[in-house]
Amino acid sequence: MFVDVMGRAHPELKEEKLAPVDLSKVDLNFTFKYDATPTKEELGITFTPLEKMVTDTLDRLLELERQIPAK
Repeated sequence: MFVDVMGRAHPELKEEKLAPVDLSKVDLNFTFKYDATPTKEELGITFTPLEKMVTDTLDRLLELERQIPAK
């Protein structure tokens, strides 16, 4: 799932840096079984969707990579 999200966010990475993933072998129907309603209602927390979290993290890592001089 993570590699799929990264590949959609940055297609240029698919051949160079991302491992190939056969999505036919991945259970995409998996769901977490917990209720975050009390956390949202009592603490007012808003959770970041998985795709945004992965994309934001990858964007930051790529930005940091550009700042590191190549050897």
